[in-house]
Amino acid sequence: APSLAFMGSMTHLFFTGNKIGDAGAKALAPSLAVMRLLTVLSFTDNHIGDEGAIALAPSLAVMGSMERLSFNGNHIGDAGAIALAPSLAVMGSMTTLEF
Repeated sequence: APSLAFMGSMTHLFFTGNKIGDAGAKALAPSLAVMRLLTVLSFTDNHIGDEGAIALAPSLAVMGSMERLSFNGNHIGDAGAIALAPSLAVMGSMTTLEF
């Protein structure tokens, strides 16, 4: 995951179907924080639960250009959704949110 930190100009990133789980989400979170230009990010079908969502939330909070964000097919409950909510508020360009 540290190598992602060197890809700050990336605009689309898909982790679809990799089953990264909470541990993978926690490992990716610091590198994602430098990817401020992302407009499309997919975590579809990755077995991410509340712990992973909570870890990702601060990184997502810097992605003001996000247009499409997908968490379909994960196991995010109330605690994870509550953690993600403030991040969504900064995504003024959002057109698609999938849970």
